[in-house]
Amino acid sequence: MAKLLCPYCFSRFTSEQMQFRCVNPTGDCPMVLDVELSRFVSDGSPPVPKPRTFTPPRPFWPGVPRSAMCSCRYETRLKLCPHCHNEWPTGLESTENLIIAVIGAKDVGKSHYIAVLINTLTNDFGVRFRASLNAVDDRTRTRYAAEFRKHVYEEKTAIPTTRAARTYPLIYRLVFEEGTIYKSLRVVTLVFFDTAGENFTTTNTLNAHNRYMASASGILFLLDPLQIPAVQSRLAGKRVFPEERTNPIDVVSRTDEVIRNVLGLDIHKRIRIPVALTFSKLDAIRELLPRGSVAHRDCIHQGVLNLTDQEQMNETMRTHVAQWVGTGLEQLVSQRFAEYAYFGVSALGCAPDEHGRIAGGVAPFRIEDPFLWLLYRMRVIDGQRRKTA
Repeated sequence: MAKLLCPYCFSRFTSEQMQFRCVNPTGDCPMVLDVELSRFVSDGSPPVPKPRTFTPPRPFWPGVPRSAMCSCRYETRLKLCPHCHNEWPTGLESTENLIIAVIGAKDVGKSHYIAVLINTLTNDFGVRFRASLNAVDDRTRTRYAAEFRKHVYEEKTAIPTTRAARTYPLIYRLVFEEGTIYKSLRVVTLVFFDTAGENFTTTNTLNAHNRYMASASGILFLLDPLQIPAVQSRLAGKRVFPEERTNPIDVVSRTDEVIRNVLGLDIHKRIRIPVALTFSKLDAIRELLPRGSVAHRDCIHQGVLNLTDQEQMNETMRTHVAQWVGTGLEQLVSQRFAEYAYFGVSALGCAPDEHGRIAGGVAPFRIEDPFLWLLYRMRVIDGQRRKTA
């Protein structure tokens, strides 16, 4: 029996283990301390009283029942993960669930990338790919509006640094319309994580906070070229550099270590999760790239991933990254991961000023390239070789 994967705690369980929470409005059902939910939040506060949870009798038919009857004789449809007691997103058990792990050190721009990517997928992407992207719950809607959209699109300011604590993921449903005469819908649930960069400073914090990486369907490493010493020396006096200076090799190496520990994977085997090595803030380093380079022109993927363009970008970034950090990164990734590709993107199009303002507004560049490549490797979308400019 295929097991369900919780998008919050990443525990796996069978449909028969799904729990329900009583929603009796009359108060006939006693409140109980929810230890499991408190343990998941892990903010040090004591468990709070919540309506009781229960596992219904085994159903006659396979699958998760739509509703269950509490002992107080009140019917409920509120499903929960049996391990962390977070509310189960509607319909998650019947869709393809893809976890996109966005991984990077402090100040690389993960929050900005996610903010702009989701906005792009909600708008222009839908027309070109006959698709729609919608949040699966109010928690995702509220968090994106308050922590992402409000800053970048409404106030036109940089997003504050993500705090080093457990955060809930952003969960979206991506629906593709397939076929021309006989149309059908393909539904994919996407789980995005934006973790604090501090979690990538040591392997211990990775083990404590980021076990989701081992359950990822695709990994998007977001790496900041402005934190690379060789790039800083070439742009000295022209750019403001982050205080952080995290080596990309360290981020990839720690991630590899955590995944192998969680999965119990032998060092001689490559990890099968596709990896997009994505260098952010391309606008700040464009002058270091040849003028005729693919990194100077955008690409509109019309219904499919443009494989010709993707391969050109991969080779361009691979070459320049080797010049900036040496061949160690390429050696590490090629030995540890079975599928990987290099990308260069700019989420905002320019650096925020000293007050954190995005003066010209958001002007993303190639923001969807690594995401589309991951979908392509997951066989969600197709790819074709096409002419490039």
